[in-house]
Amino acid sequence: MCSEALGVDCDVNQDVPFGRNKVITFNGSAPLNVSCNDMTFRSTDQHMLCIRNQIFQDPDCAVSLLLNDTKSGQVETFTCNKAETFCTKPNGTLHIQFSPRDNKSPSDALLNLILYTKNGTLPGKEDDKKDWELLTILLRTLIPLFFFLVFGVVSVVCIYMQRKKRRAQYMGKSADGSTPTPFSFGSPALENYPTAPPPQQFSSFEPAKSY
Repeated sequence: MCSEALGVDCDVNQDVPFGRNKVITFNGSAPLNVSCNDMTFRSTDQHMLCIRNQIFQDPDCAVSLLLNDTKSGQVETFTCNKAETFCTKPNGTLHIQFSPRDNKSPSDALLNLILYTKNGTLPGKEDDKKDWELLTILLRTLIPLFFFLVFGVVSVVCIYMQRKKRRAQYMGKSADGSTPTPFSFGSPALENYPTAPPPQQFSSFEPAKSY
């Protein structure tokens, strides 16, 4: 892992391939060259350059690091109160500028930062958050629609079965599908039919005729 020292190494202007890491250091007790307070690193592909604080020892708060992605315009400042992680956009250029704060001596400051690459095509936290919000909206829309469709299908089936049953009763079919005999006993058709008169009886013996 290569190392570059702020205030010592001058004219640092380098390309950083994907997977390459560097260490950026500052030692306030070392002899410093005020003309060597700037460094520039460029991404060679669609990956991001990130710098992460590992050691930021500055008891007098005398040191300031200005981090700038010159292509996107993003700016971040590392101080004794805030020194976390800064990343450029994909294919960005990271410019680091060291400067003392409030005319204080940085002799007691000791910095150690890691410069590394990060795949710019992978979704970040913001993309994950947007995806989750979109998924939540879809679920809120699709779940009620699903229950509405199920209710509609069940209602249509019930209505169809009721109409089918009524039609079967109207056609004279019983619940089990059998058809009663048209002229069975007790049929309303026979009850309303008029009763036939009894047949006349004729005697085989005729009365004797008087003369």
